Amino acid sequence: MTQDGSTAQAAPSLLDAIRQAYAVELHTPPFPDRLLELARALIACPWAAILERGADGIDIASGQIPEGDGDLVAETADALLGDGDGGGFGADIAVAGAAMVARVAVPGGGVVALAIGRAQGGQIAQSLAYERLSLLSALSFAQNAHPDHMAQTRMIEMVQSVAADPKPDALRALADLLARHMSADYAAVGLYAEDRITALEISGQDGAAKRASLPDRLRVEMQQTAKQKTRSAERLYAAAPGRDSGLVFQIDGANRNTGAPLLAGAVYALSQGRSVPRRWTRARVTKLAAWALVLFGVGLVPLPDRVEIPATVEAAERRVLTAPFTGRLDAISVTDSQTVSSGTPLLRMETEAIDLDLIEVRAEMARALLDREAARAARLAADLRNAELEVERLDARIARLSKQIDDATLTAPIPGLVIALDLVEKLGTTVRQGDPLIEIADPSAMRLALSIPDDRLGLVKTGLIGRFRPDYDPTLTYDATVLTISPAVSIREERPVLDGRAVLDSATDGLRPGLRGVFAPQSAWKPAAILAYEAIRDWVLLRVWF
Repeated sequence: MTQDGSTAQAAPSLLDAIRQAYAVELHTPPFPDRLLELARALIACPWAAILERGADGIDIASGQIPEGDGDLVAETADALLGDGDGGGFGADIAVAGAAMVARVAVPGGGVVALAIGRAQGGQIAQSLAYERLSLLSALSFAQNAHPDHMAQTRMIEMVQSVAADPKPDALRALADLLARHMSADYAAVGLYAEDRITALEISGQDGAAKRASLPDRLRVEMQQTAKQKTRSAERLYAAAPGRDSGLVFQIDGANRNTGAPLLAGAVYALSQGRSVPRRWTRARVTKLAAWALVLFGVGLVPLPDRVEIPATVEAAERRVLTAPFTGRLDAISVTDSQTVSSGTPLLRMETEAIDLDLIEVRAEMARALLDREAARAARLAADLRNAELEVERLDARIARLSKQIDDATLTAPIPGLVIALDLVEKLGTTVRQGDPLIEIADPSAMRLALSIPDDRLGLVKTGLIGRFRPDYDPTLTYDATVLTISPAVSIREERPVLDGRAVLDSATDGLRPGLRGVFAPQSAWKPAAILAYEAIRDWVLLRVWF
């Protein structure tokens, strides 16, 4: 209890302070700042600083170093940190004039140098500062770095470097690292390309004498490993999919970390696939040449330069019969597709109303004749003139009604084929004068109505010979010759076309007006490559080129 009655809080212990400084879950303040604070609290030192290896050498990451001690401290830190790999896997400490420098592992696997000014106060103070600095260094490595973890990280970096540029020095460094990491008798790393081992490096752990006797045997064994694509802890071939070159690992007498070659091989395959350009090997060149020959052969295959024009069969001579007057269709004497001769009755219009009108008009005519005779007998000139006009009017009406009765029966004007698809549906209905009722077409003289697209006009001209294929049976063909091409352009189905006519030169058995098909002019045979070029050229000129 304090004097004011409150409970006194216990001061943090040394263990609590160390745990707080080395807590990996803390990100603020950064670990170097926490380490400096702990070092100043544990060691009575005039100054403290964290040094790290930068792009241009040793840099001060945190803290300050007196101007007179900077160069010596930097040289000592450079020796402790080594060539970028931390200089080793454990804690270490060195004395640099009036300073002491220790290797410290930071979270993430990196290594920095912790430098402090030598404490004042005699040998005991110096020894105590040295022990506490060693403690800080050892704790950092125990917390943030394990030798195997650091070696694995370094191995991945080396493998990526080898994949980017497989120099002998990089291969040798990788072999040495693998041998140390796996506590092996030796590790060999070889570059396989063009069906042979083009470069081979062996770790220096086995001694120069043994290395002198290994290469010849290893080249044979490692070449066999690459050809068989072996993947094991002792022998492994690594290459990206589709690559003809790769890296071969061979380990002898490994005592630990036996999975390291598999990890190195996987990293190499991924790195090679991203960074190493594909080489033009003999097999790849042969394959491309084979494909080029195949495409060249296909391009030489002759194909017809075919043009297909939509066409419809129509009769060269035909007659369309229309309703002679407005009335009801009374009878039909023929059927669709029936062959008739000239004068054959086809259909009849109803004349009942006309007959009644004719009887009435004739009665009026009789009365008009009596009136005319009476006016002539009485010698009444005016009445006689009116009576004669009435007789003429009624006579014209009788003639008109008689003609309608005669025209009520429609007969075939020419011999031919009856075309009346929907005539039966009109039976008994009223038709208006001039409505088309029936068509007679001469089947012995057929022709083609062509619908020539505007972009095919340059390929079709009068006198062009070709063949007509009806849609209902494309195996049938009929010879035809283009007779005329209209100069006017019409729009059909939202496309500009020109009307043309083609005469059928061969027998037209099986054809009837209205049949659809295509007219294919005779065309020359050209290589497929030429046809493809012309099609692409025309498309570019019509739709791309301005």
